[in-house]
Amino acid sequence: MKYWSPDDQHAAYEGAAATYGALSRLAPDGPTSCWLSLEENHEPGFVLRDIMISDTNRLIIISLVEGPDGFRLVSVSEELK
Repeated sequence: MKYWSPDDQHAAYEGAAATYGALSRLAPDGPTSCWLSLEENHEPGFVLRDIMISDTNRLIIISLVEGPDGFRLVSVSEELK
């Protein structure tokens, strides 16, 4: 088994809890079929990464942005189809 957990567990908890909350909307009544897509774009000074998980009703997007001087941003969102 490979662990991807960050060293700072306390700081990572909020992001993981937000991700769990969003993903739990995909299967409120049990298992469901989903699609997974990954995108990575490089802009001058920035790296943009998106994880998209979708079922027939919703799209969950987890976005990660890395920029200069250690800038980092994470966004977890839900779109209804």
